[in-house]
Amino acid sequence: MRGTDAEPTFEEAQGTIGAVLHGLIDQSWDAWDTASSAGASAEGSMPILYFGDLLEYQNSTLRVVTVGLNPSGEEFPSGDRTARFSDAAGVSRSDPYRYYQALNLYFEQNPYRWFNDYEQVLGGLGVSYTTDAKSTALHTDICSPVATAPTWTGLDNHSKDRLLDDGVPLWHELIRFLCPDVIVMSVAKEHLNRVAFVSSSDAQPIHTITHNDDGAMRHQPYAVMARWHDIDGRPALLIHARAAQTPFGLVTHQDKHEIGQVAKTYYEETRPAPKVH
Repeated sequence: MRGTDAEPTFEEAQGTIGAVLHGLIDQSWDAWDTASSAGASAEGSMPILYFGDLLEYQNSTLRVVTVGLNPSGEEFPSGDRTARFSDAAGVSRSDPYRYYQALNLYFEQNPYRWFNDYEQVLGGLGVSYTTDAKSTALHTDICSPVATAPTWTGLDNHSKDRLLDDGVPLWHELIRFLCPDVIVMSVAKEHLNRVAFVSSSDAQPIHTITHNDDGAMRHQPYAVMARWHDIDGRPALLIHARAAQTPFGLVTHQDKHEIGQVAKTYYEETRPAPKVH
């Protein structure tokens, strides 16, 4: 176990979780209840507050959080709804500790291949979703913790608004709880604009990819942007670039790894000191 000076937020030995995390889990179930009552949640699903090992993340030297829109329905495949969360069979809000354990084991079991692209960027940062690296990353979703049917882009505006009303405030509370050093987002600009934390710097281009893997000039350069945010007095670096069907899907794996390396250097060279209260 990695050492840390962070205050513990739950007590695994007693099979309990802290009040803040318990409240966040309850809110995720509230969001799922709302989506289910509207017929928008994927069949056989549960809310996914986060993906990854929270305890290992909290004990990491570099805390990195990646961000998507909402969980995929592929997290609950029709052949076996619990294939990716085997410990969550029959779980409900009445057993938050078992729910928490199921989330923590996600990347140790059968993770969805969608995460492979983010993993390349994380590798450049010296981080991984698994516990094999020095630091362990988590994944979160800014629009909703609920896997929907149809997918997010196929939802009508009314359904999206209902999900966003629950999901966006919950994501901000979750990020405050997680206290990340780096937030990595490869989403459309409309979703980037949902980030409401106070900016402490202007967005800066830190890396630009001008050529395809075959050496040909790209029709449109691929820019990676960075800006610092203040999250309750603690600096967090937000890294953003365009997405395709997958995060950073417009560039090669080698490019993704290089993006992570550049982001790490930028973080180390420009990180402001935490505010003193």
